[in-house]
Amino acid sequence: KLSYVTISAADLITNEVVTEEDVLANYEENLPAYQTLEERRISHILIEFGDDESAATATAEEVLALVQVAEADFAKIASERSTDTISAEVGGDLDFISRGDWSESFEDAAFGLKEVGDSSGLVQTEFGYHIIKLTELTPIITTPFAEVQEELTQRLLRDKAMGSFFGLQEQIASAAFEQPDSLQRVSEITNRPIIDTAFFEKTNYPASVNYPQVENVAFSSELVESGLNSDVLKITDEKIMVTRVI
Repeated sequence: KLSYVTISAADLITNEVVTEEDVLANYEENLPAYQTLEERRISHILIEFGDDESAATATAEEVLALVQVAEADFAKIASERSTDTISAEVGGDLDFISRGDWSESFEDAAFGLKEVGDSSGLVQTEFGYHIIKLTELTPIITTPFAEVQEELTQRLLRDKAMGSFFGLQEQIASAAFEQPDSLQRVSEITNRPIIDTAFFEKTNYPASVNYPQVENVAFSSELVESGLNSDVLKITDEKIMVTRVI
């Protein structure tokens, strides 16, 4: 027959408080977690420097002028004039791009385009001159605070409860050691009741104490003969128990 006191992080949540201001501050601090990634698809025309950079500059300016004509067919111009032969076969399409995959000047220009259909001026990289066009744009979508407020509140409450739970473990261990023949002090610290099981056999543990950690000590000579408290038994990462044989 055992007496035991058990406490879990879930038992402590009702003692914790978070304000709406706390929740909003956490939301704003972690805003990227509530946002979809922006996706942008681009096409480009590349005029490589070659052996004559001044000639390449003149060619690039000529192609840029063609692109800037109203109703200009960027894909057609790319297929005919771009020296990036691979993308030229698909009208200059480079598919969706992400930051970090391209040179800084290229990305600055590509991510600086505001509307689908916008195109850049001449953008110089180590490869030559690029003219970049934004062909598709999926903007960042932010989940409103109101939609995640309750979920985030519960998460913060649980985090605070876990902090309190870990803080209690050392106190419980000290109390079980300093008052070794009673669970009263452990009960007072945790504000949890002392519960007695019915008599049970070694092969038939009650559900409330049916844990390997309890089985390791319930019939041990150390507890049976001494009548002292067990050490703190870690049942799960969020639940602990102290027992004694009665």
